[in-house]
Order: sequence, then C-alpha cells, then structure tokens
Amino acid sequence: MDRWFKLRKITLFNFYNYMGKQEIDLTTNGPNNIFLFNISNGGGKTSLFHAIKWGFYGNAFDYYKSGKKMSLSDFMNTSADQSEGFYVELSFEYDDSQYILKRQYKPPMSKPILSLMKDGYTFDETNGSMILESIVPRNYGSFFMFDGEDLEQLSSAQNDAKLVEGVLQLIGLKEMKDLRLKIIKVADDYKRDRDNALTQESKDSTSIAERDKCEAQLKRIQDSIHEFKKKYDDTEKNIEKLRLEREKYSNTEPIVSEHNEITRKMGVVEGKMQGYKENIIKNRERFFIEFIKKDMNEMIKEKTEESKGLEVISGLPHDSATIIELQREIISNRVGPCLVCHKRMSEEDIRELKAEIESSESRYNRYAENKKRMDVLHKEIRFLSDILNWSSSNLAETIEKYYDGEYAVVDHKKQLDEHDKLLKDSGHDVISEITKQIEEEVKNGASHEGTINKLKDEERFWNKKYDDCIKKLKGSENISSLSRKYDSCYTKTLNIVDGLERVIEKGIRTKRDSILRNANTVFKKLTNKSNIYEGLEYESDKTYAFAILKKSGGRAKNPSAGETQVIAMSFLIALTMCTERNSPILMDTPLAKLDEVHASNVGDMLASLDNQILFLAQPMELSPHVMEGLKRSIAKQFALKLTDDNNAEILEVRT
Repeated sequence: MDRWFKLRKITLFNFYNYMGKQEIDLTTNGPNNIFLFNISNGGGKTSLFHAIKWGFYGNAFDYYKSGKKMSLSDFMNTSADQSEGFYVELSFEYDDSQYILKRQYKPPMSKPILSLMKDGYTFDETNGSMILESIVPRNYGSFFMFDGEDLEQLSSAQNDAKLVEGVLQLIGLKEMKDLRLKIIKVADDYKRDRDNALTQESKDSTSIAERDKCEAQLKRIQDSIHEFKKKYDDTEKNIEKLRLEREKYSNTEPIVSEHNEITRKMGVVEGKMQGYKENIIKNRERFFIEFIKKDMNEMIKEKTEESKGLEVISGLPHDSATIIELQREIISNRVGPCLVCHKRMSEEDIRELKAEIESSESRYNRYAENKKRMDVLHKEIRFLSDILNWSSSNLAETIEKYYDGEYAVVDHKKQLDEHDKLLKDSGHDVISEITKQIEEEVKNGASHEGTINKLKDEERFWNKKYDDCIKKLKGSENISSLSRKYDSCYTKTLNIVDGLERVIEKGIRTKRDSILRNANTVFKKLTNKSNIYEGLEYESDKTYAFAILKKSGGRAKNPSAGETQVIAMSFLIALTMCTERNSPILMDTPLAKLDEVHASNVGDMLASLDNQILFLAQPMELSPHVMEGLKRSIAKQFALKLTDDNNAEILEVRT
C-alpha cells in the first residue's frame, strides 16, 4: 500500500522577492490534485521553486538564477531588514502523521538551522535531518522536483550510474544492497574470528600453513576476477556506445533525400545564372561603365556645382545669357519678317531691344569672362550623362544576381560535399570501421569472460582445498565450541547474503518491468505520433535509458527535443508509480519546449494522476487546449502580484 505524502502549507519569510511572511494554503476538500501557479517570467516563479526545494534540502543542491549559481545570501530579500533573516516552512502529511519543517537562516550564521516537528513533537536537528532524509531522500528532489529546462539533460543521463543508483534508492532496493554489503562484512568478521580461533587452538601446523596458502591464492584470484570484470564491463559499455554511434550513420534515407533537394535547388540557380550571363555578354560593351558609374556621377556632381558657382559669380544664369546672345544676333543681323505673323521689327522695337541689351551689358560681360569655362563644363556634363545613359538600367542588378547565384552555388556545393561524405561514411567507411571495432570489442569481451570463467574454476579449486583445510582444523580434538560457534554464524550469514542477492535480482527485474510498462502507458498518451511509434524499450539491461520503438520495426533515430522531453516525462511519471509512495511532484515550466499537441497531452496526463502536482507555469504554456485538459483536476490556482519595489505577493485566484 502506498504511503501518502501531501504538502498542506508553504510559508515564506523574506525569501528572495517574497518580502515579509506569505502563506500558500494547499489544503482542499476535493479529489483534485493540481495546484496551478500562473506566473510570468521575472515574477517570482523560479524563486518559489527554489524556496520549496531549499526548504526540503537546504544546500544539498545547487541553485541557479539566469545561469549564475546562487549563494545562501542571495536568497535574502534585499528590501527587508537583513537582521531578520529568511526562512521557509513546509507543513506536510506523510504516512498519516503531520509534519512541520522549518529551515531558517539569519546572518551571520555559517549555515541554516533545521527544525522538524512530527505530530507536535520537535526533534533535535541531527535526528530531524535523518528522519527528513528517510521521507525525502536526495534522489527524490532530483527526480520529482525538476525544472522543465533540465528534462533533456535527465533523458541523456538515464545511462548514468548515479541515476541507476538513485532509481534503486527510490524503489527501495538500494537499502537492500547496502544491507547485503553490511551482512557480507559481518560474515567476513565471523570468518576471521573462526580462523583466528582455529589457528590458536589447532596443533596441526601443516593444515594451518596449507590454509594460509589457500587464502593467499584466493585473494590473488579474487583480485584478478575483479580486474577482469571491470575490463569486461568497460568492453560492454564500449560496444553499446559503438552500436549507438553506428545507428547514427545507418539511416541514410533522410541524407539522400536532402542531397537530392539541394541538387535540384542548385540546378534552378545555375539555370537562372545562365540567363544572367547571356544578358551581361549582350551588354558587354557597356560593362565597364558599371565599374566607374559611381565616379562618373561624382564628376557630374562636381562639374554641376562648379558651373552653378560661376553663374553666381557672373550674376547671370546661363539661360538668361543665352537669351541676351540671341537678342544681340537679332540686332546685328536685322532678322527678316516673323515666320508666324509675317511682320518686321519696327524701329521702336529695335530701340527697346537695344535698351534691354544695354541694361544687362555689365552682367553679360562678367558672364562672358567665364563663358568659355562654363561651356566646357556643360559639354563635359552632357558627355558624362550620355555615357551613363548607355548603360542598361538593370545591368547592375543582373550582375548582382549573378554573383548571388555564384555564392548560392558555392554554398550548395559545400552542402553536397558534406552529404557526400556522410553518405560515404554511412554506407561504407564509417559503418565498416565501427563494425570492425565492435567485432574487436566482442572478441575482447569474450576473452575477458573466458579468463573470468577460468579464474572462477581456479577459485572453486582453491575454495575446496581451503574448505578441506578448515575441516581438518575443525576435526582436531583441541577445537573449542567458540570456533564452532563462529563457523556456524559464518555459514548462516553467507546463506542470508545468498538469499538477499536472489531477492535483489528479482526485485530489480520486477521493478524494471513495472517502470517500463508504466512508461509505455504514459508515452502512448503523450506522443503525437501514436500512428508511427509502438512504444518504448530499454536501450540495455543495465540502464534506465529508453529508446522509441517504431511500428515498422527498429528504433527511432535522433528523437526531437520535444520527444526527448516526453521520454523523460514518461520515465519520471512511471518511476513515481513504482516508489510505493504517493508523493508531490514539483514542476517548473515543464511545457515550455513542447509543441501544442505534446503540451496538451501532458496536461491530460497530469490531470489523471493521483499525485499532488505543484505546476509552476508561464502564461505561454497554458494554451486553451492545455487548460481544457487541466481544469477538471485543478484544486487551486495562484497568481503573483508585483509591488512597486519589485517584490512579489502570492494571491489565490478564486474561480
């Protein structure tokens, strides 16, 4: 029967941005299990996560904020009276008893003070720490108080030996393994006491010498067995790594598909480049202009500015000077009748025209002094403008597109070279080399195993000789009841060790099967590819790392980040089902990296659990679909209100 573990109240005092005393009531009369905290980034969500975890574990874990490791003093609210310090108090129910845990720090203490009360009785700090460790062992915090950002890391760590040990602790088997080691030590003590007594009591020096020789041989053999077992284990690990590495190269289909797509794109680009090239060749006589266009425009600008400057000096615009010249020509040539009205200029008209010319005489003379230079400038401006007009209006753009195409082709060729290498590696060289390495490691493993078996045969031989010596010594008339007592105790403890070993092996098999079965149930509810994926299986019989099985056969290669998180979530939920305790699960932004379908499925899954869930979420995680799955199991909702001095106040949202 599961032991129930539920948080009832969280009290914070001056913890980070929670100033003063603030309480979060987690009691509820109904069966709903989810306590939802909807908190924006920067609002105090991670601080609340740290507060709960620190309350249970103190400095046993490292805490980070924005990638920076936090010190104990960083938890102190900067607006509060520093002499008051800070504390976290957690009220919880465990196995039908009521507990109040308080962890407090006040400067200038070197470490926090822990206080634990059970059903009204307060333990001293040493006993309180031991009891707390039995309720929430460190591995509980590693597995069931997690930041969603760390889920991918957890998935990759499922091969880690420390994680395997942590799992054994949570499912109650590590204690049995530790007990077995302690009993082995007791057996060794009985054996040593028996042998010492036999040495003192027996007068058979030959048998004693033979026994000592057997012991020396057995120690040598056992050391060698230990050495070769380590080599064998290392070989097995290498084989597993190489097989996983080979799987990366074995799936060439996506590489071929991408290779073909890049080739197609490069063909399209090269076709366009051919058109650009023909256009450039067609206009090649104007091609040089593109390279001096900027300089020519600069020259036109300079000459235009110089011409305008000369006009300012002359006091007469070029157009006005041209009119005066025409007027002078009319007077000097006595132009005939007008072509339009057929009239001649009268004497009066001529006098007026002369007067107008004379009034502009001084300005025109100044203009005339600069006219030669201005004419040259105007001629040069027209010449440069005409040359610029020769250039095709889209030639520069065509040249730019051609060069862009060249860069694209170079990039595509680089990608194709990389794919060619991958294809070559995956099809021939790499797979072949890895296969050779695997075969070599298999041979090494078989050799180590053979050596171990030979050593065990030798061990059995020397054990038999050793037992014969002991029998001779025990058969001596001088042997006392004390020696026989030690021998009896030694035999009984060995029988207990053997029995425990069988129980542990069976327990591990049973629990592994149960974790896998539950993980498959969870995974099938979470995945968005139920039509493609069959489920999960262990990558090996020595770890808790999962691989995804495809319905078409084989394992899924390189799962996405979302799928990796779903695998980790499946493992964690399955693990909590096998711990024989119904414990709270504290989650900080578990859905942030998941797509809408995965996130919605996780929401449905959490709502179906019996465990108390403290869900610290960002608003972006709580889409309508996710909320639809969660709402049927939400016990209470909380929000945070930021004050003007950036402190946070926790508010229950009543719906």
